[in-house]
Amino acid sequence: ESFINNDDNIIYRSSRGGVPFGMVTEFSGPPSSGKTQLALSIAAHAAFENKWQVHYISGGNSRKALSRRLFTMCLELARVTAMQCWGSELGGGITDHIKEDAQSAALKALDRVTVASVPDAYSLLAILARIDNEEASFRGGSDSSKRENNGTLLVVDSVSGCLGHHLSGDKVGSALVNQVALTLRQMARTHDGHLGSNMTSHAQESSGMFQPRRFAVVVTNGSVAKRSSENESLGSSKTTTGKPTQNKPAMGRYWHVSDVGVWLEVDRSQRDSRTHPINFYDDTPVVGLSSVDKNVVCATLQNHYGKSCKSGRDQSTPGVGTLFTEFRIRSGGIADV
Repeated sequence: ESFINNDDNIIYRSSRGGVPFGMVTEFSGPPSSGKTQLALSIAAHAAFENKWQVHYISGGNSRKALSRRLFTMCLELARVTAMQCWGSELGGGITDHIKEDAQSAALKALDRVTVASVPDAYSLLAILARIDNEEASFRGGSDSSKRENNGTLLVVDSVSGCLGHHLSGDKVGSALVNQVALTLRQMARTHDGHLGSNMTSHAQESSGMFQPRRFAVVVTNGSVAKRSSENESLGSSKTTTGKPTQNKPAMGRYWHVSDVGVWLEVDRSQRDSRTHPINFYDDTPVVGLSSVDKNVVCATLQNHYGKSCKSGRDQSTPGVGTLFTEFRIRSGGIADV
């Protein structure tokens, strides 16, 4: 079971793919490939549509800038929902009533989100320990508390930003990085209600008492340049033009965290040379997104549940389906091409 993106506005639980429960999904790619925008979009859908608790931890971005971008996405989702509820009665236009309802719903969704910025592995491990304790209290809490909050999404954005500098030192740095990876994988499996306390969850679910709490982890990672020899041995990942990419996920051999790994890269063949301003719903410019090229991002599946996947537009794996997809970056998150 998982989150999936449907019609670029709704993320819901399904068995057809997406961001899986009880697993760690990692999005890697070079700068400006849509990693943070995709992570924020997933967070906004989880908080607004699914009413999940969201912990968004950034390894390099400003908390204020991230909060403003997240508010813009929640506001867009709320506006669409309000239009669906009131549009037919009000002639389909955006009225002050719809704006007020949308802003109120967006602020309520943001109440479920905590945003933090961490500079190093020690700070990240401290926050993960606090979240771990909170989730443990949910598992032992009352039935009413579980009904009010039926899931948690943990997002760690730009792990290379807060962990990469540890790898330039002694062996303690690689041990810290490995500890972060183990902690994320352990939390994903321990706190997902479908995998933890199975007997209790299935019995209570069948009796209709409540749905088990779910837990999902999303990580974004930067990229580093490949050595020339790696373009042959590791260069199976290709761009949409068929040429091997010159980058690979950062963090190197010390970083083994993902159950599902996705590589993001801008499709240069579909890039619009003109620069288009983003029209925000509240006409407020957001740091880093005041204008944007209409980039199309190609997402390629690299590993799926621990198994490496062959890349390329024409490759597919039984049970996995197409190994690539494309999306467009937009102010309200992402959109299908």
